Amino acid sequence: MKTLRDVVGPGVSPDSPELADAIHACGTVLRELRHAVRHELGESRLETDISN
Repeated sequence: MKTLRDVVGPGVSPDSPELADAIHACGTVLRELRHAVRHELGESRLETDISN
């Protein structure tokens, strides 16, 4: 989230590669966090998560 904030904060073009990279990285980390939490709770991965 900090990386995304740092890219967006100064003002970046919506179609810039830096923004696309930051969004992708943020999504990856959030997916990993969701998997870790579900694993810790003994739940399976979400069926709708295409990153499985």
